[in-house]
Amino acid sequence: MRVNVAELRRQPGARQKVTLLEDIGPGPDESCRLGLVEVEAELANTGLAISLAGVARARVRLRCSRCLKEFDAMLEAPLEERFREVPDPPGRESGFEGEEDEDVILYHGREIDLREPVLEGLALAVPMQPLCRLSCPGLCPTCGIEGGSADCGCAPEHGDPRLAALRRLTQDDGHSKERY
Repeated sequence: MRVNVAELRRQPGARQKVTLLEDIGPGPDESCRLGLVEVEAELANTGLAISLAGVARARVRLRCSRCLKEFDAMLEAPLEERFREVPDPPGRESGFEGEEDEDVILYHGREIDLREPVLEGLALAVPMQPLCRLSCPGLCPTCGIEGGSADCGCAPEHGDPRLAALRRLTQDDGHSKERY
């Protein structure tokens, strides 16, 4: 996912709109698989760096955190990055005495590679607990069949099982006891 910035870097203040549609390989982690990734952005030469502002969109395959079924979802991630050119190729002594800035991505040559910033943005857009639908009942804790399914014959639990001992204390067993 490369963008040619040769013309842009020659003119401080210049802007360049970019629209890319590519398959950039596997997803940001093992829990999701990416389809085609679309990037709509604007690059601007600020004089010291090239700034990128835009959005990345991708259709992904996720696994529901409740029922464990795979489903398709659309992710959208904002992109804001700054790129600064390194005068010499990596691995050679450059004499580049630029300030170290963690928010700046260094590049060499005529092209900027957007793959890593896009993958990073999409990774942050993946929900922590993806759901196939908001009303997903999840799996039955007793038999493992999808909850609410007709095949599940398990009796529903009433209340939180951690409070079962307290429920037994309050149940009327036929003997009335007064406690002081």
